[in-house]
Amino acid sequence: LGWARPLVEAHLRRFYRRCDHVLAPTPALVEAMKVLRGDDRVSLWSRGVDRTLFDPARRDDEWRRSNGWSDADVVVLFFGRLVAEKGIDRFVSTVRRLQDRNAHIHPLIVGAGPSADAFGPLRKAVMTGHLDGEQLARAVASADVLLHTSTTESFGNVVLEAMASGLAVVSAAAASSEALIEDDRTGILCAPDDIGSYEQAILALVDEPGRRREIGMAARLASEAYSWTNASRQAADAYRLLLRPA
Repeated sequence: LGWARPLVEAHLRRFYRRCDHVLAPTPALVEAMKVLRGDDRVSLWSRGVDRTLFDPARRDDEWRRSNGWSDADVVVLFFGRLVAEKGIDRFVSTVRRLQDRNAHIHPLIVGAGPSADAFGPLRKAVMTGHLDGEQLARAVASADVLLHTSTTESFGNVVLEAMASGLAVVSAAAASSEALIEDDRTGILCAPDDIGSYEQAILALVDEPGRRREIGMAARLASEAYSWTNASRQAADAYRLLLRPA
């Protein structure tokens, strides 16, 4: 469908340039939208996370054991809709290589969608299907590492929720994740298509559980900056700007 790209881009330019103001979820998208519009009538509208729900205290060792994992196992989480554009192929390739090198690595797949069968090549994968509320928070906090290989997120809610849950996040270096993660302190950023980079980052976290916990704690602290109160204030400020008398 490459032939349709110029038509779609022209439509998007017309659409966004006709808006009085545009709110975008990350600084990178704010800058991109300013270029597209040709003005500065664009501002940040971030997102928030429920840090009471997504909390390291939700980790449940009994739930882990009920899934067949020992306390020594490292659970690598896929979290999100099970659709091809979420980088499932990169996740599967990485985890297969990890499992070939370390029998204590186990995949946890949290989410539902049409690409569920794509996880078939993984050994002993636990697939929860769709979860929400406390069940979701328990599953996320009970993992050890989030492997986030998607490059198509506009914000990256699952990354923020994993950070709030105290997980070490290994993520593709896409604009959404780069806005949330300070590389090597609150997570690890990898070249999006470099399977070896994901693999080495996770193996290092497996070998150094102290560093894994340190990154998870730093991620938890960093998530405090993302409250729904602040996000709502950003949206309200944009309305005030538009309604200000000329």
